[in-house]
Amino acid sequence: MTTRASTVVTLLLLVVACVEPVTPTSTTVDAGQATTPTTTTTTPPPIAGDTVVFRGGPVLTMDPNRPVASAVVVEGDRIAWVGDESEVDPVVGPDAVQIDLGGMTLLPGFIDTHTHRVGDRDRFGYPDADTAIEDALSQGWTSIDELYVNQERLDELRALDAAGGLRIRVNAYLPLTTPQGESLGDWYTAYMPGQVFSPMLRIGGLKLFPDSNSGRTLHYSQDQLDALVATLHDEGWQLAIKAISTQTHEQVLTALANVLGSGPNTQRHRIEHALAITEEQVGQLADLGIIVAIQPHYPGALQGDVDIESLIVEQGQDNFARWRRLADAGVPLSAGYAFPNGYDQDILDIPPPGSPLRLLYRSVTQTTGVDDPPPAWMLTHALTFDETLRALTLGSAYADGTDDRVGSIVEGKLADLVIVSADLLETTSGELAGLEVLMTMVGGGVEFCATGSEALCPGSVGAPQSEVLVTASASRDGHGTDLAFDGSTDESSFWSSGDDPPGWLQVAYPEPTVVTAIRFVVYQNPPSETRHELELIIDGSPSLVATFEAFTTTGDVIEWRPAEPTAIDGFRITTVSSASWPEWLEIEVDVIEVETG
Repeated sequence: MTTRASTVVTLLLLVVACVEPVTPTSTTVDAGQATTPTTTTTTPPPIAGDTVVFRGGPVLTMDPNRPVASAVVVEGDRIAWVGDESEVDPVVGPDAVQIDLGGMTLLPGFIDTHTHRVGDRDRFGYPDADTAIEDALSQGWTSIDELYVNQERLDELRALDAAGGLRIRVNAYLPLTTPQGESLGDWYTAYMPGQVFSPMLRIGGLKLFPDSNSGRTLHYSQDQLDALVATLHDEGWQLAIKAISTQTHEQVLTALANVLGSGPNTQRHRIEHALAITEEQVGQLADLGIIVAIQPHYPGALQGDVDIESLIVEQGQDNFARWRRLADAGVPLSAGYAFPNGYDQDILDIPPPGSPLRLLYRSVTQTTGVDDPPPAWMLTHALTFDETLRALTLGSAYADGTDDRVGSIVEGKLADLVIVSADLLETTSGELAGLEVLMTMVGGGVEFCATGSEALCPGSVGAPQSEVLVTASASRDGHGTDLAFDGSTDESSFWSSGDDPPGWLQVAYPEPTVVTAIRFVVYQNPPSETRHELELIIDGSPSLVATFEAFTTTGDVIEWRPAEPTAIDGFRITTVSSASWPEWLEIEVDVIEVETG
């Protein structure tokens, strides 16, 4: 391993606490006599990019305060402004990238609330995870809820994320059992509710399988399910509970009512599929505020399946796929494909299987591929276009707990956006079959651009979403890696590992960067003796350059300076020991700007 001779040192550092107002100060032991080159202090943003203006077409925001707009400004990874096209020009500078929608519609990125696209990719013939993700992006999905992520699948997702290959946001749901009810042990206890690994990967919750055989076989007694749900609820988990039959719903709703009482469903427990429910159970779902994750192309897409046809007879046609009744009762609805599965027959001239546009078309029309037209009872159960679209965006974001960041086009939210090939304000239900996704944007970066639609796609497809890649061993929900680099020392703006030491945070630059100082502003409760290790990454190899040991509290600053300006590929700070979770209020880097060309 090659290192720069002047950078490999070990330091014993004492830090001095800050007093209000919070202005970082530090006492530093330098690595030799530092030079004093001209430097600039930078706080690398989580995502860098040009300002982009979308205009010239309808914007369906999913924001009840402004359902329709005609211009959106994206700055970096965020939505910076939403409003009327006539008012946008004074908002942006002359260098903003202007995208003329040409009458096409801009939407929030679609969110699949229930899929097995990556984990069960072999069932659809995807050779690898990259291909499955690329296909999802081409269809307009920007987030997916993977509903069966065991340890092996979680390891794969984390490795893909660490390598920069996870181009779609994934909310992972960890199973307690197999679908047949066989225990997988307590492996999930190694993780925390809502744990964030990166902006692209987090744990959504736990997956429970109370039934199998299309709801005919129950895996728990009522007492067993009551005890399990109570334990997991008390531990803070969101529960995604499969329920097919009215018998399963009776058990599940009893267990959920026991833990929620008359209080709100703050942990956003949800029921998956909900194929057969009684009128009384509809009322219970509404009263408890339980989210129902539906497949809105059912029942039409199920037509012709022998097992499902039998289930409809057993459960009662009026009780089956009651989306209209759930919506009318005010039950929170989210929508997903349950992809891949064997139910959605390939019908010519509509978007491909797995596509949210296919879901929209089949939800509204209940096209079966067997009967034309579909039976009347199916249409009476169907959702409207607006209801389905909301369930596929903001409804799904609410279901997985990310509605504060995605799901609608609102200032400050992440720029996860899609462009579809029509003015949806003027599109009839029959015309939905001809829709295409022309662009998919995730966090301000274009991840799919349809051939011939390059004018709608700012930047390059598949380009890195940020100039500086920030990753961590883990992150606590709401306190991700971006907050360690947001330029703020406000005490609400801090990165937190959400786990006991050791825990690390790593910065990787797109090209070698010359640094003259790195400062770490401490966030720590309770104050305690701590030990941190700083590694520089040079020529792809990490090297320990400093060890900091001191009693630290919030506002203290740890600083490292090399003996001379040093070119690095990145760095990692690891909290080896501490009385609290590893946390940083802010990280600052002094760099020398090198002119090229």
